[in-house]
Amino acid sequence: MRYLGFFATFFLVYGGMHAYALRVLARAFPARRLWRWAPLCLLLALAPMLARFLERAEYPALSQPLAWFAYLWMGLLFLFVVSAAALELLWAAVSLLAFVLAGRRGLFAAAARGLCLLALGGAALVFVLSWREARQPVLEEVTIFSEKIPAGVAELRLVQLSDLHLGPLLEKSRLRTILALVRAARPDILVATGDIVDGQEAHLDGSSALFREIPAPLGKYAVLGNHERYVGVEQAVAFLEAAGFTVLRDEAREVAGLLAVAGSDDPGRGEEGALQAAREALLLGRLPADRFRLFLKHRPLLPEEGKAAFDLQLSGHVHQGQIFPFVFLVRRAFPHPTGLLRLGGGKYLYTSRGAGTWGPPLRFLAPPEVTLIRLRPLPASAPARGE
Repeated sequence: MRYLGFFATFFLVYGGMHAYALRVLARAFPARRLWRWAPLCLLLALAPMLARFLERAEYPALSQPLAWFAYLWMGLLFLFVVSAAALELLWAAVSLLAFVLAGRRGLFAAAARGLCLLALGGAALVFVLSWREARQPVLEEVTIFSEKIPAGVAELRLVQLSDLHLGPLLEKSRLRTILALVRAARPDILVATGDIVDGQEAHLDGSSALFREIPAPLGKYAVLGNHERYVGVEQAVAFLEAAGFTVLRDEAREVAGLLAVAGSDDPGRGEEGALQAAREALLLGRLPADRFRLFLKHRPLLPEEGKAAFDLQLSGHVHQGQIFPFVFLVRRAFPHPTGLLRLGGGKYLYTSRGAGTWGPPLRFLAPPEVTLIRLRPLPASAPARGE
């Protein structure tokens, strides 16, 4: 019952996408009687939930191929719906012209077919580009100067990994490519800001060893995201610890006398915002003010109570929308969906686009990233700044 509202909303939205796509196709090819395909569309709308159910029931041989089919279809359908919707204004103009020019039904029919084929072609092209983009992670580099980094330290190399979504749709080859980028960044500290695990144990086999091979002399720290809650906290924590991470669940650690790192559990769908803010404020209030205070939190939200109690917050969750133009929707809930945000007073928020994918294994205009943050001492006679 806890997830009934989510599944109902998902089914209504995703089912509505199928209905719209079928309407566009039926308008373009009226003689084909495409509405007969409505039952199949219903099954396709249910396929992602069925794949998740089979995975949780520990039928990986069934769940994995179904998940690939269901989510690739979801990505292609979304791109077609967006393309078709973008052409609706042009369709309206053609419809008006056909009405004015009475008897020109041929123009109406030709335009419907042409615009539908244009939307299909655009969706197919972006689908191919999105598949390639999702498999080409980039290393984003940011330098932050702080008076709290000791003058004798040239720099601390802090590498952030977020939103891998390890599960049935993350191929081992793609994981190795991402982790090779992490290794190449030569982290002093490696942090994972949630949604690393998004699958049952059968889909995680052997992956923890790949993380353990990455050297990070000052430690590896992780927090839980909402998807770790969905697949099971106990399993997710066990995997992260086997991968060499210290999982910070509303906890803090001092790192080599150089900085303090704190991490907060993502509330999933089970906690009110005010309660979470109070919990985080209590955690951050215990950090030593004379140390550089690093706060790991899955979602890029800044509660008022915690704003002054850290120097750098690292977050993920948003994927920068993952597939354009979704970024415009996520901005409504998360005003800063990617990159470095200067908060003033030498304090910063960095939001990672994430290294993996959720749902469709595609990315468009939101490439996957691994982040290298260089923490450097403040130059003599210079104000705190980030660049």
